[in-house]
Amino acid sequence: AFEDQDIIHVEGTVDPVRDMEIIHEELRLKDEEMIGPIIDKLEKTAIRGGDKKLKPEYVSQC
Repeated sequence: AFEDQDIIHVEGTVDPVRDMEIIHEELRLKDEEMIGPIIDKLEKTAIRGGDKKLKPEYVSQC
């Protein structure tokens, strides 16, 4: 939230609220990207593979 003429902001201006929203969304998307393969593997094991013990975990994650 500090303005410095030598640093170019990607959005053109400094706006702490907007910047935090952007960071939050980028982190959320990265989390989603990382958890996707884990959920896919869990789905294959719990649902298609017939491991009924993992089904509650799968349901709670989706």
